[in-house]
Amino acid sequence: MDASPSELRAAPATGEDYPSSPVAWSAVAVLFILGAVAFLDRQIISLMVDDIRRDLAISDFQISLLQGFAFALCYAVMGIPLGWLVDRFPRRQIICIGVIAWGIAAAACGLARNFWHLLLARFGVGLGEAALAPSAYSMLSDLFPREWLTTAMSVFAIGSIVGQAIAFAIGGLVIGMALTADGGLSLPLVGEVRPWQFVFIVTGLPGIAFALLVFLFPEPVRRGLRGGGKAGFGEAFRFIAERGRFFTCHFLGYGAVAAIAYGTIAWVPAHLMRGFGWSVTQTGFTMAALTALAGSSGLLGMGMFVDRQMARGVRDAHFRFAVWLSLTIALCGAIGFSSSSIVLFFLFYTVLKLLAPIGGMASASIQIVTPNELRGTVSAIYLFVVTLLGAGTGPTVVATCTELIFHDPAKVGLAMALTCVVLGLFAAACFALGRRQMREAVEMAEVWA
Repeated sequence: MDASPSELRAAPATGEDYPSSPVAWSAVAVLFILGAVAFLDRQIISLMVDDIRRDLAISDFQISLLQGFAFALCYAVMGIPLGWLVDRFPRRQIICIGVIAWGIAAAACGLARNFWHLLLARFGVGLGEAALAPSAYSMLSDLFPREWLTTAMSVFAIGSIVGQAIAFAIGGLVIGMALTADGGLSLPLVGEVRPWQFVFIVTGLPGIAFALLVFLFPEPVRRGLRGGGKAGFGEAFRFIAERGRFFTCHFLGYGAVAAIAYGTIAWVPAHLMRGFGWSVTQTGFTMAALTALAGSSGLLGMGMFVDRQMARGVRDAHFRFAVWLSLTIALCGAIGFSSSSIVLFFLFYTVLKLLAPIGGMASASIQIVTPNELRGTVSAIYLFVVTLLGAGTGPTVVATCTELIFHDPAKVGLAMALTCVVLGLFAAACFALGRRQMREAVEMAEVWA
């Protein structure tokens, strides 16, 4: 007897049902570019810490709020309703609106005249960027089978690495050029601006044009549905509760690693300038090269390795690898950030940059165990928790250690070393405790997908 349309819609898709490689990878390319633009606008502030502190007369703690909390709060909170929309409406349109919104907000950071103006603009950047990740995760899960998903997710995540590198390079170049022009610039309709304000404007506004790139590839057909209908928040939370230990270990483990990543990204430029006397231009170009080469190769290599393990039937590959990764991060952070040698610092920081970007592994493991009708919402819940733990607390934890434990802005390196050790060991414990639950969650997903 022929299957009903709803049964056909809920049927698992075979490898042949997925789009052709050119279509799938063209979508990845577009999402990669948007991820780079997003992280450029998000992270450009890290290279301008001391300039903003001086001009706005604010503390390291307030800077950490601008780097982390202001962005993370809107990003995390707005991600929940946006994830719900992702499960119901065309994902390309959602991304397009989000790109326009964060581009305008990023440029508005350059108009800030005090701490509160900049705080509100950073809220706007987080609100707009919250549309990208849940939509991208959902689409990539419809474009690639699970044996390729972590690699595809990792390539998308490399966009954030490229965005960081561009932020360091552009920030260092533009600020260096602006400072040679007596530290100020004049723009039409805006008037006199400081170098850091100019950087926000010239990196924010052009990003709006990238919003239309999402229409270069078709909206993917949704696949991997557990049922015919569209689920709500209640079912998403019940799904997470049924696999409570897996999601708890996942959220806390990857959240701790994200806190290390965001904390070090935010404060390494300041460490180089305060502790080693580097100039902003020298710091920018060095960090750009290191971030692009080490971060990108690490993400891609980890994604391909985990995919090979999954293809061989290792159902807990993501957590198994993350245990050793977290322990290595703790060791490298402790040695590199506490060293007074610039050579040792870069040696161990390079290893940390290879391992810390784990966005591909984290997002892929969520998609593998979650049915299509819940992927946007569950991804948004994951991003809510991990963003608050990572972007929201990482920079602030480092700043708090600097001010309350070491009582010296020049000892920001020791603050990062302490952060890496404590959070790295905590993450390793979370992943070790969740390995069996990940195997069970993957086995349950194999029944319907």
